[in-house]
Amino acid sequence: MQTTTRRAAAALLIATALTLTAACSSSSPEAEETTAAAPTKEAPATDTEATEDSADSGDDQAAALDAYVTALQATVPQLMSQFDGTYSAITITGEQPSTVVYTYTYAQQLDAPATASALDGQVDQLQDVCDSAVFPEMEGQGITTDPQVRYVYVNADGAEIWSHTFAKS
Repeated sequence: MQTTTRRAAAALLIATALTLTAACSSSSPEAEETTAAAPTKEAPATDTEATEDSADSGDDQAAALDAYVTALQATVPQLMSQFDGTYSAITITGEQPSTVVYTYTYAQQLDAPATASALDGQVDQLQDVCDSAVFPEMEGQGITTDPQVRYVYVNADGAEIWSHTFAKS
């Protein structure tokens, strides 16, 4: 239970930072009418060293990622209630071998370029949160080889506003 609370708190912290950033990016309440999508930014892939038991550890890590994502998905109702009306949907999925993907869909249309720019300005702080809270949690749950987290923000019309994949720094 405490682990689930920590996961929810880390997700909530990041969602709060990004939500506040997006809210501050609007020049006015009416600025929510732009629908342009910003380019996706992802961390470069990193090479991992092969080991004798890489097949076994890969299977273990795949199972750990699946279990971790399932546990995180249970926190979605709590996240939705924390941001009542901000998002129309929050989804949490896993991408093998080691990436957790959080997708936040805004309930209201936002100014996509301004929101993307503001979110880009938060990358360093988000990296710090991932390094101090998210990645240690993932490793504690058995996702030990190249843990990554991708945050995707989608406008109300379904157009992607911003995406960034964080890897351990």
